[in-house]
Amino acid sequence: MDMGIIFPAILGYTSNGKPYYYLKDKNICMSYSLSSESIENLRAGNYSRNTIKLPYHYPPRKLPVSFHVKSCADSPLVKKIEEAYQGISISPDWIENFNPKNGNADSCSYFHARGWVKQIQQGEISVSIGYSGRVFHPLICLQRDLRRYVSKDGEHLVGVDGKAFHPHLVATFLPKSKRQDYIDFLTKIDIYSLFVPEYYEEYSDARNEVKKYYQIFLGDENPKGPALEIYSWYAMYYPEVIEKKNEIQQDGRTVQMHLQKIEAEIFVNRVFSKADFWCLPMHDGIAVKPEDTDRAVKFCAENIRDYLGFDIKVESKKL
Repeated sequence: MDMGIIFPAILGYTSNGKPYYYLKDKNICMSYSLSSESIENLRAGNYSRNTIKLPYHYPPRKLPVSFHVKSCADSPLVKKIEEAYQGISISPDWIENFNPKNGNADSCSYFHARGWVKQIQQGEISVSIGYSGRVFHPLICLQRDLRRYVSKDGEHLVGVDGKAFHPHLVATFLPKSKRQDYIDFLTKIDIYSLFVPEYYEEYSDARNEVKKYYQIFLGDENPKGPALEIYSWYAMYYPEVIEKKNEIQQDGRTVQMHLQKIEAEIFVNRVFSKADFWCLPMHDGIAVKPEDTDRAVKFCAENIRDYLGFDIKVESKKL
């Protein structure tokens, strides 16, 4: 402005005839225009033009004073979820690292995330309980890459869950005479590593792909490709798993739903409902505050053993 190149643009006049340069209803705090001389120089080619794209910065939001669930369900479980969300917040930094305008995410992922983020920011959350007993709430519906921006009372959260949980639950398909052999095998090796391609750039990415194929193996009656490799391995070493899988599917049910009901019984009805420390259910685990990590690991392991009759390794990591 001191150089006479740009100046505030008048957006309207008050009742006293004074100009104003902002529009509250459109969230415009100030608008600027080039001077007529600068515009003429641009048209004449006297200036070179270099367009610089700046990331959009969203205005800071006030944190909600309290949370409430958008539901009429009179459920102690939903009530406990509502209470657990008190003190939950999400860092505004999420937008900088997950905005298609900055090239960090696709539009579909961004708009999916924005809905759940908005619930946390406004303190009005939706909670639902699936047929399997799984609980769905904003934190669990957020993409994994965004959960690290969520905190409870200013503390970043820790995830506590069972390692390779569904492959371990498959042990319930086996007769007791072979169950321990299978469990012992799983304690010695990460079962997903058996099916990772020989050539891969990043092991964790390849392992995540195998986890998807494992779910396809469980769900499809006639799995193909990598899922067929998993099917063949079980057919060779633990054919009882295939027999139980076929039995469930022929009965019009799904293997995933069968396993999810077991999962929910452990982590929702037993761990979350009875925990005397803060936590939120996360399907095959829970989210906790850092200081409760050790007791949460122990509590989850105890409930797994009590319900299943065998151990599954419980691990903790940053959410």
